[in-house]
Amino acid sequence: MREVFADRLFPTENLKSRYQVADCEIIQARYKPGKNCLISYRLNVNDQVANQSREQILCARVYESGDSNSRFAKAQFQPQLATEFGNSIFHLPNLDMLAWVFPNDRKLVGLPKIADADCLKLEVLPPVIAANFGNDWRIESLASRVIHYVAEHTCTVRVTVELQNASTGEAQSVVLFGKTYYNNDGAETFARMRQLSESETCLSGRLTLAQPLAYQPEIQTLWQMGLPGVSLYEREADGSQFFALLESAAVSLAALHQTPISCSRDVGIADLLARFDEVERMVAMLRPELSSRLRSLLDRLRNQARQIDARPTATLHGDLHLKNFFVTGQKVALIDLDNLC
Repeated sequence: MREVFADRLFPTENLKSRYQVADCEIIQARYKPGKNCLISYRLNVNDQVANQSREQILCARVYESGDSNSRFAKAQFQPQLATEFGNSIFHLPNLDMLAWVFPNDRKLVGLPKIADADCLKLEVLPPVIAANFGNDWRIESLASRVIHYVAEHTCTVRVTVELQNASTGEAQSVVLFGKTYYNNDGAETFARMRQLSESETCLSGRLTLAQPLAYQPEIQTLWQMGLPGVSLYEREADGSQFFALLESAAVSLAALHQTPISCSRDVGIADLLARFDEVERMVAMLRPELSSRLRSLLDRLRNQARQIDARPTATLHGDLHLKNFFVTGQKVALIDLDNLC
């Protein structure tokens, strides 16, 4: 794919002589058997004239055989952002593939703005800063970096902002995280984060999370303060200290469970059981040799589900893994609250 992308990104001899794709890495793949496959690539591009290298992300979608021609024709009517290399979207008919050059994305309408440092400084962040720090604070400079991109779904940027107070001359540096969504889920997440941040468990210090700052519906983007520290995943090799942190994480999680919020999503035993048929169908298609073992496991889980009595309603994180526990000072915060239920 490195050679394939190089040929399409740099169609002229001048571009080919200036740019070389030194490396191509798959950063994510989402596959729907029989329908399509969405793959994100990270290219390392060497600029021979400027004597520097840069990163370029591509989002490629593979369609059913013969379906990519009509998809490409339809894509021409979508808004496109010009790129340094030329085409913002290109067609690879022999692979039944369409590829979008970042920050072009089929669904993320806010991506071009949050991926542009000038746009962040002049348009996107000033109202966020004014609302949370005061009207006297001005953005002197900022540096941004994409830290997580799930094509056609979400993109998160980390922005270090240098602020100055117009009245006092005081300066401060803050770290903000912006997450843009393909839908309005960010509005729900922001509302739930606000509820949690104003709850007794947060105010008393039993539960820690990032401070929600703003939701911008026009670009479907949620802003929050950055937390200093590292994820629990990065501390896993710390031995005995890791287990102490794991206990702190459990205390934080218990506090979340005990904090009532108004939420549009409910999950119960019936919802979990309903997913079994889809899991069984998927495994039968991709790993048929495992079907009998899986069916035995699912039958046992169904039987066990009948033995689980009703429990009080609790607030659940919905996406628990070590990367979503964040060690900040002496506490373990919960991050990435998109799946609260």
